[in-house]
Amino acid sequence: MPGAKTTGGNSPDSVIPGFPNQADFTQNTAHLMRLIDTLPGVVFICQITPELPMQYLSQGCLEVSGYTQAELLQTEELCWNRITHPEDLPRVLATIRAAIAQRQPYSVEYRICTKAGQVKWVWEKGNCILNRQQQILHIEGYITDITLLKQSAADLTYRIEFEQLVTTLATRFINIPCDQIDPVINVVLAEIGQFAGVDRSYIFSISEDERIKSNSYEWCAAGIEPQIDRLQGMVLDDIPYYADRIQQRAIIHNPCVRDLPADEPWRIYLEQQGIQSIVAVPMVLGQQLIGMLGFDRVHRQAAWSDEIICLLKVVAEIFVNALERQRAERQLQQTTLELQAVFQALPDLYFRLSQDSTILDWQAGRSADLYIPPAEFLGQRMIDVLPAPAAQKVEAAIAQINQGQRRVDLEYSLPMPNGEQFFEAQLIAFLTDQIIVVIRNISDRKQSEHELSQAEAKYRSIFENATEGIFQSIPAGQYISANPALANIYGYSSPEDLKANLTSIADHLYVQPNRRVEFLQLLEQQGSVSDFESEIYRKNGQMIWISENARAVYDQAGNLLYFEGTVEDITARKQAEITIRYQAFHDLLTGLPNRALLNDRLSVALAESQRTEEALAVMFMDLDRFKTINDTLGHAIGDQLLQQVVGRVVHSLRNVDTIARWGGDEFTLLLPHLSQPEDAINVAERILSAFKATFCLEGQTFRVTCSIGIAVYPRDGTDAATLLRNADAALYQAKSLGRNRYQLYTPSLNNHASTRLTLEHELHKALERNELCLYYQPQIDTRNGKMIGVEALVRWRHPELGLLSPQTFIGLAEESGLIVSIGEWVLRTACQQCRAWQEQGFSAINMAVNLSSLQFQQPNLVNIITQILSTTGLAPPHLELEITESTAMSDLEFTRILLAKLSQMGIGISLDDFGTGYSSLGYLKLFPLSGLKIDRSFICDLADDPQNLAITTAIIALGRGLKLNVVAEGVETEAQYQILRSLGCEAMQGYLFSQPLPVEGMTALLPSSLS
Repeated sequence: MPGAKTTGGNSPDSVIPGFPNQADFTQNTAHLMRLIDTLPGVVFICQITPELPMQYLSQGCLEVSGYTQAELLQTEELCWNRITHPEDLPRVLATIRAAIAQRQPYSVEYRICTKAGQVKWVWEKGNCILNRQQQILHIEGYITDITLLKQSAADLTYRIEFEQLVTTLATRFINIPCDQIDPVINVVLAEIGQFAGVDRSYIFSISEDERIKSNSYEWCAAGIEPQIDRLQGMVLDDIPYYADRIQQRAIIHNPCVRDLPADEPWRIYLEQQGIQSIVAVPMVLGQQLIGMLGFDRVHRQAAWSDEIICLLKVVAEIFVNALERQRAERQLQQTTLELQAVFQALPDLYFRLSQDSTILDWQAGRSADLYIPPAEFLGQRMIDVLPAPAAQKVEAAIAQINQGQRRVDLEYSLPMPNGEQFFEAQLIAFLTDQIIVVIRNISDRKQSEHELSQAEAKYRSIFENATEGIFQSIPAGQYISANPALANIYGYSSPEDLKANLTSIADHLYVQPNRRVEFLQLLEQQGSVSDFESEIYRKNGQMIWISENARAVYDQAGNLLYFEGTVEDITARKQAEITIRYQAFHDLLTGLPNRALLNDRLSVALAESQRTEEALAVMFMDLDRFKTINDTLGHAIGDQLLQQVVGRVVHSLRNVDTIARWGGDEFTLLLPHLSQPEDAINVAERILSAFKATFCLEGQTFRVTCSIGIAVYPRDGTDAATLLRNADAALYQAKSLGRNRYQLYTPSLNNHASTRLTLEHELHKALERNELCLYYQPQIDTRNGKMIGVEALVRWRHPELGLLSPQTFIGLAEESGLIVSIGEWVLRTACQQCRAWQEQGFSAINMAVNLSSLQFQQPNLVNIITQILSTTGLAPPHLELEITESTAMSDLEFTRILLAKLSQMGIGISLDDFGTGYSSLGYLKLFPLSGLKIDRSFICDLADDPQNLAITTAIIALGRGLKLNVVAEGVETEAQYQILRSLGCEAMQGYLFSQPLPVEGMTALLPSSLS
């Protein structure tokens, strides 16, 4: 056995056959310990002493508790018992001691407090280990994390109780008399109030003009004073916060009433009732707000969970249905009484005749319908007192009655003082020798039928002359009806030509026949399709794009009859989308790849270099003192210079190399497949040589130089981010050394990064020191010159560097994550300022705020925005959030859900820098957007660049087609303004109207800008 003494003749290394030697035992033990340490839970050994301390813990304790073995076993101040929840520790120790006393295994569940401060549930199972004398040596066991299991069980229990409650409530109002609905509502209020653990549940009824509210139903928990008697006939204008929420059909949600401003009438109103926390949901019937269903807490504050709000919404809908049924039944009772009165005054004429048509009796609902006065027809035969044409019809009908027919209907007309009138008569056999005649004036109906006939002709004209294609087709693939517009779209001379020759929609129309299959599947599954886009062949073989909207039509038995719908030619829009897709990956000015395309190519090149073990280089190049040229000669000359520079650089590169415009006058070069790093130097020297010749622009010649930074794979980095960062550092060094040169990266260049690090460190303190401020730039409605809103722009008042623009520090903020705190500060400050301007009388002012990508991805963003709006008192429709295309596209489903929540709150959503991002416009249909902002890069050369003009035109047309507000950014010249107005752009911002202003300057500008 391991550890046994050896006998006399054997050496220390001798072994007993069949038994492992010491080395094997040590190796197996180590292997076993490694296996134990890989287990997801904690394997432990516990000493048998009064405090039951841990003698051994496996490495799994780090994952479970956040503490290492050393921290829990070698520190006097810390041990497993110390991290056990103090409420559970006595029970745990008692369980273990009982197991020791009985020499039995045990298991126990309890809570621990992790190093991070989190409370977790664990399950511990242990067993007493005995020696040969049956004495307990220690306890061995296993501990595992069951937090998720506990939470899942609790969630399941709550969900079951929630669903049972909702199911019960939904059936409460079935088949009960309308006079019992009020008592049942009070019972339901008690049930949901007790389920939610609140102090008060209630319904407020709202007047039709939404100006008065009254407490109509109420339940209170024990010890809570009822409020229903004193909450009657309250004027909502006295509490504008509440009134605004009602007008928006929004949820009233105040987890902590004390968080509202001290002078807010809504807070004062709630505190007078002793309410600390409130939530209420609207009760809407059709478009009419009829009331609010809510919960109050009096004794405590607490956030209202999504489940509680969901419960209120469900019960509110149940109450609305019940109250509507009550109203309908009471209305029915009233209507029945009214109908009884109406029946006695029906407008019909009643005559009782003998068999020879002698008038025996009469009753006139409307005496104006009598052909002659009663004195002249009473006792006369009806066929004698009517004009001949009508008399002949009546005489024939009486003959049919006398021959045994029970009823005869007929129509006739009479020349009346107010013109020809039409009548409908019913002759009914009565007793054995009399006839009842009921006559009704149907002149209005005849007029309606005539108008209907004219309307049908009108709608036929609309069908024939519509600009959209209209069709009916059968599932087999043939058109049974088509208008001329559809024939024209498909290239046929007439609808008849189309139906005769396009005999198989799948085979003759769609470029991809499977689109017909998808079309039919959607109609089968959904009953309709919307915006179904396909590429199709016209009669002459030309391919165009169409968008279809269609529905399936069934007979009363549910059998499919045909499909009907509309077709629109969207070829022009698709071409615009292709143009914008190109712009997503190319720079408009130079036609070069942009950052997105360069990053993609760099990733591919790195993967190829790793496989082939070849070098590649990344270069950053920018023009020396380019800003001076721009400022002196203007942007137009600067743009021409950039285009000439690109031509020279391209001629200095190999076919496999890539040059991309990184931004402004900065370019990035990718040089793959280098046999040696020095090959990159040769390219850099060729580029520098290309700049030796002078540039000639609009009759002026001048010299321009450039600086180049070079980073080489794998020497200077093995990933894209590192190579780009190091090339940038090398470029910075080249400029520092005098420009007009290249610089290879060396580790010492990271000093540049330290400067950025210092600025980042100071940025951490900027919020604390109140160094950030907001400037505001107005947005102008060009139709009337009025300001329609402002965009909030952040600035940094650096104590040493002065006022810094966002370009200086926003990149640092995004890299460090500070952008989240800064973004929340910007949003809160902008909302406060907008509300302050509104309180100064500028009620129409709206505020636009940019959301960064990190800020947008916060899981609690909606709660933050809700809290800010609640705290500042700014109504959601006065806030517009701007996000970039790249932010929106990072996670389509997440974006769709988040934007839907914000849109439901009434907040506007605008897509910023539109046209510079992603290549597909399909996502526009997914998002509830309210506006697009045309990027300033398209505006700056609008007058001189046909490409920019085409793209801007496409964006404005696209926005108009999608019913979105389009704002042009960076409008600086009168020429840009006039072009944009001619294109139909109705909103602009830029230096032409005003530069960004501090709050004082914008406040001074508001009176004249809004008037």
